[in-house]
Amino acid sequence: MTQWIRVLVRISPQSPLLFGTHQVGNFQETADHIPGSSLRGAVAERLLAQCMTHNQLTDHADCPDRATCPFWHLFGEAEPRFGDAYPGPLGPVWPLPLTARTCKRYPGWQSGSLKEAHGLRDALFVDFAYGLISDPQFSHRAQLQPDLGESWSSAWRPELRADHDWCQFQRSSGQSCAQPMSPANGFYAHDGAAFLPAKSFRRMRTTHVGINRARSVAQDELLFTQEALTVTRQATAFFAEIDVLAEQKAALLEALLGTHYLGRGRSRGYGQVVIATETGAPLPPLDDRLFDFQLTAVAALTPYQAIDARVQTTLPGQLFSLTLRTSAILQQGGQPLRVPTPEQAGLPAGTLLLRAWARTEQVGGWNSAAGLPRRTQVATRAGSVFLYFAPDGIVDRSQLIKALTCLETTGIGDERARGYGRVTCCAPFHVLQSGY
Repeated sequence: MTQWIRVLVRISPQSPLLFGTHQVGNFQETADHIPGSSLRGAVAERLLAQCMTHNQLTDHADCPDRATCPFWHLFGEAEPRFGDAYPGPLGPVWPLPLTARTCKRYPGWQSGSLKEAHGLRDALFVDFAYGLISDPQFSHRAQLQPDLGESWSSAWRPELRADHDWCQFQRSSGQSCAQPMSPANGFYAHDGAAFLPAKSFRRMRTTHVGINRARSVAQDELLFTQEALTVTRQATAFFAEIDVLAEQKAALLEALLGTHYLGRGRSRGYGQVVIATETGAPLPPLDDRLFDFQLTAVAALTPYQAIDARVQTTLPGQLFSLTLRTSAILQQGGQPLRVPTPEQAGLPAGTLLLRAWARTEQVGGWNSAAGLPRRTQVATRAGSVFLYFAPDGIVDRSQLIKALTCLETTGIGDERARGYGRVTCCAPFHVLQSGY
């Protein structure tokens, strides 16, 4: 039986970094994280260099036998799965889910610094509870609330979700902020006791000019501005998680650790990083996360039951979520999908999709081996959240836990070896930042 091991690595930048191929006119933007495909390419580049050295020493014209070639030992039938590397104070680091909300006027994590920030809250449970009770056409409402069915409820009151729509930060004057809440962007880490804000690297912009020697003016298409991440916060690094087979771990670390050059602009000194292994706080066991998730759903429904006795706080099954830690390339019949169906996610038959908080983006990349750009595709962006329900008597709990455990290791969608499709089931952020 194959055993997958998760390895956490710390990536310390030594020079400015430039990632991505997005360009608007003459302005080239950079991503705020290191794509998993860049890490994969760095490992492959080092292993291919070893193969070339071996060829020269043995006078072989072709690649050595796959049984002894270090490249094919790692990138054979079961490739390692490289996750994206996000910036933060410690690892692992996750992107904020699309359900995260912050004060529109004073955004950010609440802290004791002079800069005022009113903190973050998660809206998954309040959106679910309000939608389930107020909307008679809510997906599968009759199964979740048999007594309500498709009838209207007297508990449909917008003031029950006011604490989540408006900032409740208490000022020193005793008054609440009362500013509207807006979606939050960025990253976060967890040290086992509390969530920590993950600050992104600062960006610098430099303008490059190519001079036409004949006319002594700027040459067409050689006047452009590039954006790059600067090395200014020595305490901040990038953290990535890599899933690898146990028998391949030693080969992976040998090729991965040390100094690498990632991204674009290497001829100008960009892209130098040092990669080392790291230890981080693990997620709570899946059983505990499922229990806490269900308990928080009960707390979110309780205020509605106090108004309408037909509302049931005990759901007839297991409620759970899948949160994307990286972008996912989802397709069905050759057409892109924004939300994975239960069957596509590998969930047991009978599992129901209730709701999704998801957005799409265009993803591409560069194929270093071919020297060509990769095909641009539509992907569901990192931080998207999908809410599912497994009814009692239809979905066996042991099969559900087995499927979710496998899902957290294998991911969903296409091109998972390049870092796409990594998911977390019942991420603790949704529970601990819900306000219940």
